Amino acid sequence: MPEPSPRVHAGPPSRAAGERNGPGGSLETAADLASATPETGVTMAKAKDPTEGMTEAQKAYEAKRAAKAGMSLEKWLAQKEKAAREAARAAAKAAPPPPKKRGLIGRMLDRARGEG
Repeated sequence: MPEPSPRVHAGPPSRAAGERNGPGGSLETAADLASATPETGVTMAKAKDPTEGMTEAQKAYEAKRAAKAGMSLEKWLAQKEKAAREAARAAAKAAPPPPKKRGLIGRMLDRARGEG
């Protein structure tokens, strides 16, 4: 009979209300989470791969651009993502353009209706 495969740790077991995480207390700060071990029932999440979802051609293109800039691919993609976030933040802060002046016919109709 084949031996069963080892179970993958899916997270801490459910606890009763008021019970703390692990034997030492609650894990609330980043330092607590960084020092967490499988014995405490908490595992750290793996960092997301920046090239996930890219085709091989896209990875090669970005690698070429990174090499041209003298950076590693990971550093290049991190810088690119940061620049995109900053551009989106700047676009959100930008004041909307002033409303356009109505056209000649629209202004004449407004005047005829007594709205202007």
